[in-house]
Amino acid sequence: MDTKAIAISSQFEEVVRQCRYLVDKTELMYELMGTYPDEVTYITRPSGFGKTMNMRMMESFFDMRRDSAELFSGLRISAHPEFCREWMNRYPVLLLSFGDVGGETYDVFFRALKKSLSALCREHADLMERGMAEPGDVKTFEHLLSGKANPSEVEKALQTIMRMMHAVYDRPVILLLDDYDVPLSRAEATGNEELCMQVRKTIFGILRAATKKNEHLKCAVVTGCLQFSGDSIFTEVQRFTVEDPKCSRYFGFLQDEVAGMLEALQLSDKLEKVKDLYGGYLIGDTELFCPGGVADYIAHMKKAGRKKYLPCHMSEGSERVLWKFVNPGRSDASAPVEALLHGGTISEEISQPLACVMLSDDRKNLWSALLMGGCLTRADKVSAGGSVRLRIPNAGIEDLFRDEVRARFEEKLDADAAAAFVTAMRQKNGQTASDMLTEILSGSISYGHYAEAYYIDVLSGIFKSRGLMLEATRGGGKKRAMLRVRDGAAQSVFRIALILSERRTALMTDCNAVIRQAFDKTLKIKQAEGDEKALFCAIAFYAKRAYVKFMK
Repeated sequence: MDTKAIAISSQFEEVVRQCRYLVDKTELMYELMGTYPDEVTYITRPSGFGKTMNMRMMESFFDMRRDSAELFSGLRISAHPEFCREWMNRYPVLLLSFGDVGGETYDVFFRALKKSLSALCREHADLMERGMAEPGDVKTFEHLLSGKANPSEVEKALQTIMRMMHAVYDRPVILLLDDYDVPLSRAEATGNEELCMQVRKTIFGILRAATKKNEHLKCAVVTGCLQFSGDSIFTEVQRFTVEDPKCSRYFGFLQDEVAGMLEALQLSDKLEKVKDLYGGYLIGDTELFCPGGVADYIAHMKKAGRKKYLPCHMSEGSERVLWKFVNPGRSDASAPVEALLHGGTISEEISQPLACVMLSDDRKNLWSALLMGGCLTRADKVSAGGSVRLRIPNAGIEDLFRDEVRARFEEKLDADAAAAFVTAMRQKNGQTASDMLTEILSGSISYGHYAEAYYIDVLSGIFKSRGLMLEATRGGGKKRAMLRVRDGAAQSVFRIALILSERRTALMTDCNAVIRQAFDKTLKIKQAEGDEKALFCAIAFYAKRAYVKFMK
């Protein structure tokens, strides 16, 4: 196999046939079907953890319409010849993804659902031509194919297609359902509880009809990021969640697998960087990397030699939950989020499956959704009692948290406090500026061990809200940065020395020391750059306290 290419694709056959680098997870099928040959199996993993890739792999292996012997030759599953004889290309397979289904109204959702079912029927249009299916099923199939099916026909769509497949191929069907939770999380995002109930009823109705007491079903695998409860379809299934060690190594990359990939691509020196950005997940008792993030990073490094990493993968539902959780006005979340963003851990009760219609109705639901979606991971392999210690898995996810914190800070910033701070700065009123800045800091979510980036973001957000622009940032010495802020309305410039004090009692003395040291240098800068109206000040920070001192 040519290891000079890396795939950004969830199409298993495409990756193998084009000789791209493949991390072999084919023994997943032996694990599932060898242990649970006649079961419905539900697997939750975060976005980017290879769920769709594995579903496509299973479709290629089991589908009796294909000849997959050459495709799987040399892969790990071939080490189980008896299993391959019993299962490879021996069953009809029905694969449906709900990834494109959703909408802000039920009508939009239902149209998208019918569109996906229509596409599924096109893939199996030959079922109508075999002359072996029941006339009533053929009629329903035609309605599904044309997008004119009624709600009852939609609810029983998978059951109908499976009955036709069983009649044509004389074998029960292996059902693969991918991203089942996407329509549910999209409905939840609208905040419309009635829509959530309608979508849930429809999706669960389809799953129930396809999996409960269905004589045409051999077995089923259902995947998603979030696991919702409230329906009997999940009471009798095998569930492998982010807490379960079973099958953990098949969804996600092990460190040895990542190291081997990097070595093959002559990028071995990037292992620690990749681990920092995309590793750190603990699923069951296995430490894992996010495959989607690793593949994207490597592909872009090989293509353009880019040094900037790509953002982590995050499910739609988790991204919206994160948005809700980092809201500065949410008092029950600010302290835990701060602890996480300062590199710490928190202990929370986890609800699996998610119990409520609206995720925001229950604190446990929110933490659970962040865990299931890959925004958080377990800190320990073994959980004590009913709570789970959680942490942010890696720097890539931490940056997503910070981005959300910054966005919510600017959105929720107290306009009066920001205006009072800027007015005090223009008037060189250090006391009022200190009080207003401290008040704003106290209502914010901090991060990064109170590093200068946090304070720069706060100042930038305040000035931006009042029409001022932070033009430049540069180093100013140990624990100090220099900021230049353009005040167009006052036709002046603020030159700010940002200081990180080591203790609260040192705020004033640190500012005074910087003011004395900078006096002569500041006059020279004014003359050299023509900033005669520049206002120079020092702002010292300690945790969520600030002290502002102006040069006279």
